[in-house]
Amino acid sequence: MPLDYLLHTSSTNVFLKDNLDNYKVNFSGVYTFNQTKGKGVNGSSWQCEANKNIALSFCLNHKTMSNPIDLSLWVAVVMRDWVMDILENNDVYIKWPNDIVVNEKKICGILIEKHKEYYIIGIGLNVKQTNFNNLYTATSLFKENNLKDYNLHQLVDQLINSFKINLSLLKAPDVLLNTYNEYLFGKNIGREFIINEKVIKGIIKEVDRDGLLNIQFNNTIERFRMKEISFIL
Repeated sequence: MPLDYLLHTSSTNVFLKDNLDNYKVNFSGVYTFNQTKGKGVNGSSWQCEANKNIALSFCLNHKTMSNPIDLSLWVAVVMRDWVMDILENNDVYIKWPNDIVVNEKKICGILIEKHKEYYIIGIGLNVKQTNFNNLYTATSLFKENNLKDYNLHQLVDQLINSFKINLSLLKAPDVLLNTYNEYLFGKNIGREFIINEKVIKGIIKEVDRDGLLNIQFNNTIERFRMKEISFIL
């Protein structure tokens, strides 16, 4: 079942949840190039310039995977590999928990939500946008690939096919975790983080089996959930 194209919508994830009865087949969903109130992780917003970026959401039945952590790893790994192939650039990494960054700038955001017996995977991808309103930590395929033009509909087809082809990876959790950590942004590099409103320097070591970020401070390793820590880029 192909994804349905929407001329515009406030949020593809919200649309899919509101119309889930029509999208109960794995990989069914919707996409648009004009999302007006995109959702991000922890209630943040994802702003897309009209007709220059891709917002898409698709469904997977919860029976497809045994552990929701594996789903988060899988989406990030497949998305990272796809962006790398499109750009022919190895400097593509996964910023915990599941942003995709190129040359240390965010190019893609991922939001996974559970609704009834389905997971809704939402993806926001910067494609042709060049002006991010002084947000220097954002980029796009166009900016990173020598101003190459892209057909947005074709990119959507290629992207959803990549997820379909790599579905079997969900049954290889150790491979997923190892690959995720191989391309973990900032790994083994000293960085500054904000923890409890304080700036603290540490070293990212890995993401563990529970999906928690492990950071070394001096001689100790601490584990963090989302909202407990933020990056300083």
